[in-house]
Formats: sequence, structure tokens, C-alpha cells
Amino acid sequence: MKVVWVSDVPTLNTGFGVATRTFLKYFKMKGIDVACYSLSTTFDFENDGYPVRALLGRESELNTFDAAVFFFNPIYSNNIALYYATLFKNLKTRRIGYFVHEARYIPRDVGEIFYTYQGEYDLVFTTPAQDLWGYSRKYPERVHFIPHGYFPRSHKSLERRWVTSVMTNIVRKKWNYIFWALPKIKWHEFRFVTDLQGFYAFEQMLDAIKDQLNANVIIGREDNLNDLYDSTKLLLQISAGEGFSLPVLEALEAGADVVATDLPELRELYGDQIYYVSSRLMLSNDGQVQLDPIFSDMVQKINYALSHPKPNKDVSRYEISRVGEKFIDLLLKA
Repeated sequence: MKVVWVSDVPTLNTGFGVATRTFLKYFKMKGIDVACYSLSTTFDFENDGYPVRALLGRESELNTFDAAVFFFNPIYSNNIALYYATLFKNLKTRRIGYFVHEARYIPRDVGEIFYTYQGEYDLVFTTPAQDLWGYSRKYPERVHFIPHGYFPRSHKSLERRWVTSVMTNIVRKKWNYIFWALPKIKWHEFRFVTDLQGFYAFEQMLDAIKDQLNANVIIGREDNLNDLYDSTKLLLQISAGEGFSLPVLEALEAGADVVATDLPELRELYGDQIYYVSSRLMLSNDGQVQLDPIFSDMVQKINYALSHPKPNKDVSRYEISRVGEKFIDLLLKA
């Protein structure tokens, strides 16, 4: 069987990139002939044993595969979402839409592919909370819930000294809330992992509170995520929305505690293994309805979590050997 996986950021160290590489590596291990096309690269290269090909100008090649999986966020970028939606609708091969979104509302101009869905292709979400349109009731044979997966790894017995945040999307991730809270948090070691754009934004935030702060704060990149999570005492995942949240999964798998915004997706995926910050509905500047964490509750939950670790963390049901089989069953379905 020949499968093509189309994703906007398979080459980057983001949730989309990590999930893409994890699934494709597993498919290859199971003998499925898989290739990846990307709109975010202009050249072809090899990644973990499978080819990544530049998509633009080669759209017709997608129809040479038995099945095409489109993995993208319909509000990730208006232009990308519209391009993918149009291309996806015009495919002649079997289509599987693996859609992850982080907002409670998708504007019609970028989410037309959802508003016009009539059960004509397989639709995959990471959690039932993402089925805001109730498709699983109307098209039960066509809607599937398949979360991201991970390859289990060994852990080091490192000193858990850091309060950590791992985020790249500055708008959706509430970095400013965390920085405002730093002087109120009863801890003195903070580590923020971000991309280049975030680095400069965080430097400015840090400069604004430096006179109030008595703590060691590190901002930068971290290539060794194993050591990052193994030395983390508490992960802060404060955001206005999550599609799955790989940092939460990775932190729990390493044994770290987590404080996150109270989101339906996280409740379904991780249950009572993490601390939840109360949230309220908020209308953002671009017209999206999101869940906004309540600042005072966030500070209280962080301080409480630092002195009350949660035991018995278990995310083994997201091991790729379990999750990957669900996707393979879907791919092989007649």
C-alpha cells in the first residue's frame, strides 16, 4: 500500500512536525510505503528513512498514491488552510483528513472544509472535544478519534530543578501571563524554550519585570528534550487552546508535573494527572473564540503544584505501538 502524508510543518520541531515524524516512522516499521509532501519546504530531503518532497508544482503526484492523509490546522495560516482545503477536495484518491485545531470556533472563510462536510471522506480528530460540529453522531463510520503517539524512551535521574515552558506560538500561548506571574511564583529556577521570534519577545518581557524578580531565568533553545523534561519539576502549558499538546505528554511521560489551562481536550486526554487553571471564554482580535486562563487562579495552582506533586503518572496508552495501529487499521480499511 502506498500512502502520502501531507503536512505543513513536517520538518520543524513543533507538534505537527513531531507527530508527523512519529507516525511515518511507525508506518515504515510496519511495512507501509509512505511518503511526505510539505508546503513549508522548497527542496526534497530524507528524514528518518522516508522522503519529504516539496509540494508546490507537484500536486498531481498525490493521486498516484492509494490514500492521502492531510494533517493540518485549518486556522494555522489562512493561506495555507485555504490552499490545503482546495487541494484536498479535488483529490481523486482516497482522502483522510487529520485535522487538529486549537480554537473553539473556526471562521467559515478558513474552515469551509468543515462546514460543508457530508461524510464523503474519513475525518480524524485527536479527541472528541474537537468534534465541535457533532460529526461522530451523524457519520459514525466516517469519524475517528486517533491521538498523537510517542516512542517510549529511557529517563535519567536528573535533579528536578526547573519550572519549564516549551512554546513557539506567541499569540495562542500565554507567555505574557507566565512572565507577569514570575515574581509571584514561589520558585527560583525558570527555563523557557522557544524559537528565535519568541526569544526576542521574551527578552522584552523579562526586562519589564527584572526589578521585581529574584530568580534565575533562562531563555533559549533546547535540543535535548530528554534532559529538558527529566530535569523539569513543573511544566507550564498556559494557552488559549490545545489540539493535543505534545509537551504535556512528554512531560508526564518523563515524570514531571504539569499545570495547564483547563481545556476540554486536555481533560479528556490526561484526566486528573495534571493541575488545571480555570478559564473563561474570550473573543480574540481575529474573531476566534478561545478559552482564556484566569491569572489569579494560575498563580495559585502553580504555587500549590510546586509543593504537592501528583503521583502515578501514566500515558502508556499513547505509545505509538497502540495509537499507530488505529491509524494503520484506518488506512487498510476497504
